[in-house]
Order: sequence, then structure tokens, then C-alpha cells
Amino acid sequence: MKSEYRVRHLSAADIARAYPLIQAAYAGLSAQDWMRFAELQVQGPQRRPSRTGIIAVENASGYMHGLFTFTIVEDGLVGRALTCDHFVVLDLLSVGRPFAVLIEAAQDLGRGADCDQVQLCIPSRWTAPDAVRSPVVRLLNEAGFGCQSLRFQHAEPGNDTILNRETLR
Repeated sequence: MKSEYRVRHLSAADIARAYPLIQAAYAGLSAQDWMRFAELQVQGPQRRPSRTGIIAVENASGYMHGLFTFTIVEDGLVGRALTCDHFVVLDLLSVGRPFAVLIEAAQDLGRGADCDQVQLCIPSRWTAPDAVRSPVVRLLNEAGFGCQSLRFQHAEPGNDTILNRETLR
């Protein structure tokens, strides 16, 4: 059965179009800060040695239902690694097909880039409070992923965005 969703690399022209999706997950992030961050991701290969980008999943009508950012780096401990972060998926309540399509896209991207490891950084709000019964964790386990580590973050009180605006300027 052909998927009702398609995956593609977000282009610089699509950055503004992705903002409503980002705003749903990061309400405090301004359009300007998103644009600055996304431009660095999409144009990353020219600015730094690692390959970066944004993968989006959209329906047949072209509406974005999810995305993640990625970085491909040479890691001395694991070899070439693909790290996928900043997952945003519309309608995660039912987990649904968009998230599964993004997982498949990450695996395909890792294979295509000859990566030795694919790392997915999933927002804790999708897995807490009960990671054992989380449909997101179950979907990841079924796709062959296992929890290797936990990533902790400290943000200033009242700052509900994950992105550090100082690094974007």
C-alpha cells in the first residue's frame, strides 16, 4: 500500500511554511528565531563540516504533518552518526502514521549517508510519565530502536523554548 504521506528535505523556501507546525510545539518561539535556526540547518553544509538539514513529512495535499532536524557527524566512538532532533508531529495523541513515516525517513537517511548509528532525540512529553506503556516508545521499539541514554536540559525559568536564541544570532 502506498503511503498517504511523503517525506522530503525542507528547502529554504519552505522554512516560513513550516512555522505554524513549529509554533504548535514551541509556542514561545518567534517566527524570526525559527527562520534563523532553520536557515542554519538547511544551509549548514556550507557553514560547518557536518551535514545538517530538516526532514518534513507532508500529506498528498502538501500540508506538513511533522518534521525533525538532523546532523551527520563523524563520531570517534561510534563512527558516522546521524542525530535526529527537534521532532514535531501534528496529532501525536494517536501517534499516527506521520511519526512512523518520520522514523522510517530517519532510518533511510542514515542508510543513505552510510551511518553506523542513528540516534533519535524524542521529546520527553511524548514518553512520560510511563515510558513502558508509551505508544511512541512502543513504535520506536518495533522499529528496532532501544533507549541508550537520557538527555537532560536546563532552561531558564519562564523560557519554554528549547532553542538557545543566543546561538542563533
